[in-house]
Amino acid sequence: MDQNQKLAALLTGGVFVVFLLVAIAITVLVWGVLFKKAGYSFWLGLVMLVPIGNLIMLIWFLAAKWPIQAELERLRLLQPQASVARAGA
Repeated sequence: MDQNQKLAALLTGGVFVVFLLVAIAITVLVWGVLFKKAGYSFWLGLVMLVPIGNLIMLIWFLAAKWPIQAELERLRLLQPQASVARAGA
């Protein structure tokens, strides 16, 4: 291999590594924001990088009752009581 081929191989490998790191960062960011909006920890997005763990996590995430849903149900249960108390006052 001459110098130009070695330089081309080095640059191609470097571009691949940078692209891979950016793809990993975007994946963790997107899944982390999704988990955080559902009421879970942002860092659960890291599990989505594990080959079998991501499928298990996705199934669990879809089937589980999200903390945000539980909070909404609690608030809906309290809201009629608050409106009755204001109407009676």
